[in-house]
Amino acid sequence: MDSPSIHLSGFLLSALQFECISSPHSDADICGLLLGTVTTKKTSQMSDVGPEVTIETMRIAVRSYVATSKRKGPGPWVDKHGKVNASAVDSWAAAAGQGLQVVGFFRFRGNTRLIPSIRERAIYESLQERGVRPPILLVMTCNHVTPATVSFEHGCFVRSAGTWESCPVVVENLVQSVGGWDMQSTLPQSGTMVGKLHQLSRDSVDKHEKVLEEMVEQIKGAVSKLVDSEKRLKEVKLNTNKPSTGLLIDI
Repeated sequence: MDSPSIHLSGFLLSALQFECISSPHSDADICGLLLGTVTTKKTSQMSDVGPEVTIETMRIAVRSYVATSKRKGPGPWVDKHGKVNASAVDSWAAAAGQGLQVVGFFRFRGNTRLIPSIRERAIYESLQERGVRPPILLVMTCNHVTPATVSFEHGCFVRSAGTWESCPVVVENLVQSVGGWDMQSTLPQSGTMVGKLHQLSRDSVDKHEKVLEEMVEQIKGAVSKLVDSEKRLKEVKLNTNKPSTGLLIDI
């Protein structure tokens, strides 16, 4: 079987990038688990010059993540030696629900080359030992081109026969179904993005409620003015149609 195809939505990629630059620990390496689904398809390829060949394709869809920071410690799911805590990993996957499983992990390193490190190899092999096959490694980095411009890079890797292989990453829409594949994303399970989203949601609701209240008051004022205007118009019409009571005197 060839290297797996890696798929994630634009929303999730943006969330990971936001996580990397907005975390209060953004000056330190940030790592986390990738959650998603693994699907395998078998297709038959026919040829006029040979027997029918069965091709097996593996598709890994990344749908959510769990972020931790090195400054807070190595995180509850992996120790400082790169050894994965299997129970913690299983707990995060169970909390995510929706049939998601651990499919790998990601690392963010500020302005570095996209090459897996020794520590990342240790984490990768530990995930393999606990049954994640094949785990994927998503390495992310950014470079501040100007104070107002940030350039992001990312690379996805799998390890096969003792060597790292780069895998192309397909960035898809939030919901996309092509050739029977289904792609959906969920909110991150843990990280800076979660709190930001909730705060943005609350702020948005408060702002909309204030705007709605102001609009209601404006409508009430407009209705009151309309009623007064109709009342004055009615009085004018009554006065216009009223017969004259004056006396005519012939001279």
